[in-house]
Amino acid sequence: MINWISAEIPPEECKSGKEYFVTVEYNGRGNVNGRLTLVMTYEEKGKKKVPTWCWNGRIAVWKVLFWAEFPTPCQDEI
Repeated sequence: MINWISAEIPPEECKSGKEYFVTVEYNGRGNVNGRLTLVMTYEEKGKKKVPTWCWNGRIAVWKVLFWAEFPTPCQDEI
């Protein structure tokens, strides 16, 4: 089960390699409008090393609504 957290509470860690599920408010300029869930990282970017959400190594321009850590994989016993 995925535990979604409000974007007002950022992740405690700021690692470039850790990925999160992130739901953003998306405006595709007429193509797709609404919410979109992406895989993003939370990294320190820019000259001042400000923690921010990144998608494909670039600073995300969308408004982040919710984020969640990947669930731990589990397998039923065989």
